[in-house]
Amino acid sequence: MTNEFIHPNWHVIVLHFPIALLTTGIIIEWLGLIGTREGFRGAGRWMVLLGALLAVPAATTGLYAFRDEVVRGPLTLGMDWSAVVQQSTWNDAQWELISDHILFNSIAAVIFLVVIVLWVGGNREWRQRAYWPMTIALLVALALMTVGAWHGGEMVYRYGTGVAALDQTADAATPQTTGIEYYISSLQLHLTLAGLLLAIAVGSLAVSWRVATQATAEIQQRGYEVAPPGEPPHGSAEPQVPIARPWRYWLAALVAGLLTALAGIWAVTDAISVDALEHNWQELFEPSHLRLLLHAIVGVSVIVLTFILIFVANYLKRHRSVVAVFLALLLIAAAVQVWLGILMLFDSHSGPLLGFGPAAQAAPIDEGEAAEPSPATTPAAPEVGMTNQLEFIPKRIAIDAGQTVLWKNTSDIPHTVTADPAQAIRPQDHVQLPEGAETFDSGTMQPGDTFRHTFTVPGLYRYFCVPHEMNGMVGEVEVRQERPAAGEPEPR
Repeated sequence: MTNEFIHPNWHVIVLHFPIALLTTGIIIEWLGLIGTREGFRGAGRWMVLLGALLAVPAATTGLYAFRDEVVRGPLTLGMDWSAVVQQSTWNDAQWELISDHILFNSIAAVIFLVVIVLWVGGNREWRQRAYWPMTIALLVALALMTVGAWHGGEMVYRYGTGVAALDQTADAATPQTTGIEYYISSLQLHLTLAGLLLAIAVGSLAVSWRVATQATAEIQQRGYEVAPPGEPPHGSAEPQVPIARPWRYWLAALVAGLLTALAGIWAVTDAISVDALEHNWQELFEPSHLRLLLHAIVGVSVIVLTFILIFVANYLKRHRSVVAVFLALLLIAAAVQVWLGILMLFDSHSGPLLGFGPAAQAAPIDEGEAAEPSPATTPAAPEVGMTNQLEFIPKRIAIDAGQTVLWKNTSDIPHTVTADPAQAIRPQDHVQLPEGAETFDSGTMQPGDTFRHTFTVPGLYRYFCVPHEMNGMVGEVEVRQERPAAGEPEPR
């Protein structure tokens, strides 16, 4: 995967559709209370339905946008969340705004989805009784969404989050993402399609349950629900929904699932060294890829369950217990899949399955490894840890020319410290040396091993770990001009 997220992200495009549809649909529903125009209110309810479903891809693209904007510039997918936050340039006000934005919009999205599932999945008599509670719930969700959107707007327009210009003083040699990855990021495409899949699955679930629990006499042969004698109160109009063939909705979900899987494969082949996999298939089964492996397994199960539900919805649609079992299995698999995706997006491919990994810290140097005594004017040698999360901690350090950096493998797996274009799969992104500087390579460092290198040429050095290069295990050392000794004038 490219080591930069694209700017801007798709969240700023997708979010406007659910906001517009939900706001307009709810206003139409309330205006319909003063009249009996069935088509008018039917259109409003379709807007609410589509807006609630589109809130799901808006949320998944929002996850990507959040991960994208926390730290501007090159990022490493293998970094744990604590390291990402430490590198962030956001101030306290921005963190408070994003927290409220996520909180209010998440609650609103859940309410919208619950209401439309109950509306579509329930029979007409039940919807009559629950009309006012559901309508009030929609108003509450609309208010929460409005407040959440306001906080998001404050971040963008008051603090320039997501639209601020990139640092113009950045090193001109810093590689920029080019090609199709700049416009269609594989990871962002995967998250967007995953949101679309979840939205279609939610709608399919509601329709399938409605068919399984509704009396056969209430469904026409052509596949549309028949309105029973007596319309619901308040001039309520129910748009005719084709519910006799729910398998068609599951077929759409299957297509979305396959497209999501293809985008995921694209992201994985960029995130993991394909060349390494060709020679060592076991790399995928190492602890460093545990979450990714389980994510792939559960993803396959989601596709299989969707395929089974096509059959169930076509031939066993009236068997309530069968439908309930497979819908429950799909919900569980989807929840696990979303959780694993969040862990990988905001943490790393490795770590515990029930929570984020602990903040990685560079281990202290053993007394026997202490650097040799140096003059009092020489700064202490900085230390860089190498972790199970496939990252250098800290990722970037700044030193003076002539200083020595010490790396220590604090993980349970081998690593390297390499700044040699000949050993890199993507040297243009992962290796950078100032003019006149020599390459360096630690060789394979087993757990507990250390490596030292003295930097004499000023400039920016970018190095990587050979076995985990395509996992984003890249670090940087900025070497400044050597400071003058005490009493000497500063160079002009």
